[in-house]
Amino acid sequence: MFGWLGKKMLQANVNRYKKEMETFLHSLQHLEKADIDTLAYWSARGAKEFLILYDCDVYTPFSSLEKFPGLDMGLFEQREKARRRGDHQSEKAIELWLHTVRGAAYTDHPELLALSKEIWLELGRGGELRYPEGFEPTNM
Repeated sequence: MFGWLGKKMLQANVNRYKKEMETFLHSLQHLEKADIDTLAYWSARGAKEFLILYDCDVYTPFSSLEKFPGLDMGLFEQREKARRRGDHQSEKAIELWLHTVRGAAYTDHPELLALSKEIWLELGRGGELRYPEGFEPTNM
């Protein structure tokens, strides 16, 4: 489907996403429980806002991608807007959903899905947590 150049560009993107996910996971591993709980709260709040504004349930990333194929790009744009306005809580919450959706979107690259699931497993250290469909600890 893609020519040589398209495949090179796709692989470069996948490598960048993988590095971003590893960095995010590493930062989670160094957070205290209270900070993880805060991130979980802001992520859940962001998910509700996405559902209200866009009729998109990020807790079902695989089916949401069928309805919104550009969901990862939309989340990327929202994360960048939060970053530019200095809203670090929203930025990190959106980044969690961005990594989740990318893991679900790039099924030809299972390392991204595996990293997304590791991120959710690490987030589960905080306590009560609603996991996205397909990212529950029983599916790891």
